[in-house]
Amino acid sequence: MEKLEGYKFKLKKGTYILFRKREINFDTFLKSYIGIVRDYDGVNSKSGVLSKKAYIHYHLSGEIIEVDRHHVFAWYKDGFILLQDMETKKFNGRLDDFVDLYKMDKKEITEFKGRITKNKILKNLK
Repeated sequence: MEKLEGYKFKLKKGTYILFRKREINFDTFLKSYIGIVRDYDGVNSKSGVLSKKAYIHYHLSGEIIEVDRHHVFAWYKDGFILLQDMETKKFNGRLDDFVDLYKMDKKEITEFKGRITKNKILKNLK
């Protein structure tokens, strides 16, 4: 996993990125947000859009929730912000709720897709 520094980089469509909130507390430590890039070009713009499918990964339970909505992430001063909360679907009004971006490599993507499949099978068994 590669941490993306600054905003002057390009991400290809279909790239998996992981968002981790900078504010560390019990709640943020136990979950990550994963999205698939639809559009991001940090050279011409300081914001990007995720494809319609994004995921919330709860590390303790292993549960993965699929979020079905386009999300925008934008650079502001010294970090990225997700403009809409993935869980509550409310637009974020706090400018101190920054996230760090990580680009996932092929091995991590394959492992994550396996977790998604496992999670769907377990949900169907319930």
